[in-house]
Amino acid sequence: MRFSVLASSSKGNATVICGGNTRLLVDTGISATRIRKGLSECGLSIKQIQAVLFTHEHTDHVCGLGQLTKKDPLNIYCTRYMGQELRPIADKSVYTYIEPGSAVQIGIFVLPRFL
Repeated sequence: MRFSVLASSSKGNATVICGGNTRLLVDTGISATRIRKGLSECGLSIKQIQAVLFTHEHTDHVCGLGQLTKKDPLNIYCTRYMGQELRPIADKSVYTYIEPGSAVQIGIFVLPRFL
C-alpha cells in the first residue's frame, strides 16, 4: 500500500491511497490543478482513480470537486446527505452512498466502519 498526502490543513485536504490495482482519492479540498499536479507527482492521472471518498462536506475537503469533474466524472463514495450537497457541483459523477456505521469495500480496501 502507498499513500501520499497532497494537502492537509484548514486550507485544504486531499490524499491518494494506492494498493494493488485500487487507487482512491480521499477528499478534494484543494484546486483541481493542485490535485492533478499531486497525482502526476505520484505517477497517476485522475483517470486512474477508481473512487473518491469524502470524509465530510466542509469546503476544505470538497472545493476542488466541481472543476475536477467537469471533464472526468468520478465514482464518489459519501453519505446520502453529503451526496445531496455534492450532486449539484458534480452531477455527471456516479454516487455510492455509505450508511454511517456500515462497512465499505472499495477495490481491495475495506473500511470496517464508516463514520
